[in-house]
Amino acid sequence: MSAITLLFSHQLFEQNPAIQVGRKVILVEEHLFFKQYPFHKQKLLFHRSSMQFYRDHLDDRGIEVEYIESRDPKSDFHKLIPKLRQKTDGSGPD
Repeated sequence: MSAITLLFSHQLFEQNPAIQVGRKVILVEEHLFFKQYPFHKQKLLFHRSSMQFYRDHLDDRGIEVEYIESRDPKSDFHKLIPKLRQKTDGSGPD
């Protein structure tokens, strides 16, 4: 993996220069937003549904998308970055 774009629930813009065909996008239901703080359930539902709609929108445009849900351990940014580093270094399993 070379270049990727990480996107979180507050970064779902229609025009985003970091999103390009050929560059993988990783949408993350980040632990901070979805687990760490007791946000209102409607707010969480709004973020989740917006992110899933955006995933489908990118997929329709031919953009490779990986979606990391809040229940995935990699949803914690502090765990995700080392996993991504392993992939780029080739120093560990997926």
